[in-house]
Amino acid sequence: RAASRRLVAYLLQSFRVEAAHGALPAPSALSLRSLPLAAHGSQGQRSSGD
Repeated sequence: RAASRRLVAYLLQSFRVEAAHGALPAPSALSLRSLPLAAHGSQGQRSSGD
């Protein structure tokens, strides 16, 4: 759960910072989407395995 909260906080910070700039670069948007997807996948497997 700690890792999940950190990831969410990191994503929110990154998103807010970019939103404040008024522009969302495509590469950054892709990275932000890839991170949560990978994290959710790992967490899902861990939960099922546990």
